[in-house]
Amino acid sequence: MISRYTLFIAVLFIGIVALQYDFWWSKTGFFATHELNGQVSVKQQKNNELLARNMHWYAEIVSLRQNDSVLEGMARANLGFIKNGEVFYQIVTPQDKKVALQEDSQ
Repeated sequence: MISRYTLFIAVLFIGIVALQYDFWWSKTGFFATHELNGQVSVKQQKNNELLARNMHWYAEIVSLRQNDSVLEGMARANLGFIKNGEVFYQIVTPQDKKVALQEDSQ
């Protein structure tokens, strides 16, 4: 016959195993928490990259608003703008002439 002491030990062991299962494998257990911490660190890194990009764009916007020469320089470089009274010279090299002639003949 099973003694009370053995029954107590068996119930205690089953209780500890149940608590361990909950600690390690439940939705809020160790492994789930570890995975969520990894996801959080990935999201934080992505947020830091986006924050740096946003700060770069914000600094560029502020410089464009405060300084017209920056805006003028960007328009000249990117869009080919020319001031009134300036003369635009385009230099064509022999290689460029060959390419232009080939494009016209096609």
